[in-house]
Amino acid sequence: MPLPTTPEDLFDLLSEDATIAGLLGVYLKPDGETEPAIIVMHGGERIREDWTPGGVEVVIRREATYDPLHLITSEVLRRPTWRIYVTQWEPDASGYALQEVVERIIDLLPGTVVNDVTLAEGLTGLAQSCVRWTNHGASNG
Repeated sequence: MPLPTTPEDLFDLLSEDATIAGLLGVYLKPDGETEPAIIVMHGGERIREDWTPGGVEVVIRREATYDPLHLITSEVLRRPTWRIYVTQWEPDASGYALQEVVERIIDLLPGTVVNDVTLAEGLTGLAQSCVRWTNHGASNG
């Protein structure tokens, strides 16, 4: 299986994984409809104000940072590093859904680095982790 090279590839990988799909919370829309709480967004972007996140949410940052590799040939390989935020908005039955989602992301994306995050002011979630993953196989392509 090729590793993701875009945020949309990451979205597909994570949302199509049965383990993660089974642990995801939902976005509750004003009409009562729901959709899985996984989304790709820009850094300053927020979900729609009339949507309410519940359970565990996964947000994939659209913008990558880069871990450049300078080769002896003077070529520079730009290896994208993606940030994936996993937020627990409310308690779940097991109490470990956030941890289980993070562990599954680690299983799917080799070389991840995980940090706990202090929730931004105004966010009412219980906990958040930031998973950073660099695609070391990516290049300038």
